[in-house]
Amino acid sequence: MTSLVEELPQLNQLSNNHSSTSIGSNSNISINAPQTLPFQKKEQWNKLYKEHLSAIAQKTYTNIEDFFDSFDKFLQVLKIKQNLQVLRVFYEQLDEADQKYFIEEFLPSLAIRALELETLFLNSPVKILKQYDSTPSIFTKRQISSVLANMFFGTIDYSKYRTLIQWYDGPYRIETKIEKIKCLYNYFKRILSASEEHLNLFIIIQRLQYVNQNNYKVPPTLNSNIKIFTDKRIEDFLQSQHIHIDFANQCIGGGVLDTGRVQEEIMFVTNPELLICCQICECIEDKEGILITGAERYSSYTGYSQTFAFEDNFIDPRGVDTQRNCKQTAVIAIDALFFHEHILALQYQPKMIFRELIKALTGFQITDYTPKGHQIVTGNWGCGSFHGDVQLKFIIQWIACSMQERDMIYCTFGNEHLADIQKIVTILKGQSTEKVIKAIKNYKESSEKFTVFQYIQKFFSNSH
Repeated sequence: MTSLVEELPQLNQLSNNHSSTSIGSNSNISINAPQTLPFQKKEQWNKLYKEHLSAIAQKTYTNIEDFFDSFDKFLQVLKIKQNLQVLRVFYEQLDEADQKYFIEEFLPSLAIRALELETLFLNSPVKILKQYDSTPSIFTKRQISSVLANMFFGTIDYSKYRTLIQWYDGPYRIETKIEKIKCLYNYFKRILSASEEHLNLFIIIQRLQYVNQNNYKVPPTLNSNIKIFTDKRIEDFLQSQHIHIDFANQCIGGGVLDTGRVQEEIMFVTNPELLICCQICECIEDKEGILITGAERYSSYTGYSQTFAFEDNFIDPRGVDTQRNCKQTAVIAIDALFFHEHILALQYQPKMIFRELIKALTGFQITDYTPKGHQIVTGNWGCGSFHGDVQLKFIIQWIACSMQERDMIYCTFGNEHLADIQKIVTILKGQSTEKVIKAIKNYKESSEKFTVFQYIQKFFSNSH
């Protein structure tokens, strides 16, 4: 049998163009990040954006309707057709005390923070994280809050996937948009009152690249320890050694700045500092991932997709890495393949399996920020709206964890197709890694008769 080490070189034959292995489009987002921030059009900042923000900061409006009228006129000058219906409804749902705070304190304070963009990046223009450039970008929390404040007011050069204007436009998915605004409002209230010590903490963003296959020592057996949870979410694991996996879109953030409301989008709105990635990260290539260190969670939530809702303020218990001056948090974004419903069988082809394996290997690798001993916290990556086979993806991630010598915490989210997952763990733990690879490669020939788990059980019962 050809060994896994011998087969890994074929992964390098995958084109560096993501479309070579993408089965259909997984997003309507096709833009790459700009070359510079914050001033792509400095003249527009000085003449239009600054004037808009200064008027809010100086409270030139007398009531909330004056504010909305001024905001509407600003959008009209920019020839932006979106309305402010959702933002108005959000305001109307606030209680009387919060409405008073919103108009008298929140908006002026946020506009002042947005205006700080000019000085915060004066001597350090934003580094765009270009494909295959692993040099990290480092921000302070204050810098990111200023960028997000400009996204709130629409004063970053407009594209519907780079500001929050889409959240304000009704009536489509108005309930989802309101819940997203609630999450961001909670974040802004926290960050506007945060101490200088907190605002000066770093957030570090770095592209990860696939390490040459010759550097891998394939374990003789599937030996990574696994803990299975059916009733917990990835974000429930809050120790410093926990690495949270973002089930990313090829363009990180996916539909978060629009109406998306699944795993990645929920992660980004409850942890809004991740939104900076939408501004600075080019789309992820096949042999890449993105690591974000130091971003923290600010909101708790209930539900998922259509039922997603902001719940309450959340205090992230993870401590500070004093050596690196950042919170002890790590999020790794890896994008799975998207399969149209009429071609689901393609995902069982060896090329597709190996593409997903290399993606997981890239994300799960040992780095300075995610050292050996830290655990991968993941779940049904690439399933749901991406139509991946949840049983296959589980095994692929387990193999990747074993190859990177990491333990794995796996959240099933109560998926009925994973009811036998513990049984599969018992069968496969200690089995030859090569043999497990052979089993999932051979599955495609029996995919109409058995599920992956059923085939695995049959394969290993026959091999004794």
